[in-house]
Amino acid sequence: MMKRTLSILYCLLLTTVLLAEDVSFRANAPQQVIAGQPFQLTYTVNHRSKDLRAPEMSDFDILAGPYTSQSSSTSWVNGKRTSSFTQTYTYTLVASKPGSFTIPAATITVSGAETYYRTAPASVSYPVVVYAYGDANGDGKVDIVDVTMSISRILGQNPDGFIEKAADVNKDGKVDIVDVTSIIDIILKAS
Repeated sequence: MMKRTLSILYCLLLTTVLLAEDVSFRANAPQQVIAGQPFQLTYTVNHRSKDLRAPEMSDFDILAGPYTSQSSSTSWVNGKRTSSFTQTYTYTLVASKPGSFTIPAATITVSGAETYYRTAPASVSYPVVVYAYGDANGDGKVDIVDVTMSISRILGQNPDGFIEKAADVNKDGKVDIVDVTSIIDIILKAS
């Protein structure tokens, strides 16, 4: 009886150790966003999980979430079975002002292991830089430099530090003369 109990405990311990070695818990968000524009922050874990503890995100407004989705697959190749599972938690956020902000690490409990995991990579924060529309060079202000950089881009040049999303003021997916005039309007309204 004692031998059987020890065998069961050993199997449970081995299962927990094997599960712990395979766990991958990651955060993903764009590293550059535009102030006032929604973006998605996703947490992905490769095991069934529960109790996501998202960090305090005081620099962002949470518009929606977390929404949870799951996917799994199993395949047989040459008689060998492989399977995978992914659980994703998605938040929709918005930054109200330009700047450089950090999304701290989240934690989650993986079912079966009852162990908390922090978001990978090992760093405890995820940097996000927020730009204002018209700030084509990302220096925190909209000025004539942004106009000249946008014109250079239209003329086929690739100016260093040019931020396409910030220069696309009318949000049509390209930088053109309409965006340049909009940047000039932003400068004149600020004066």
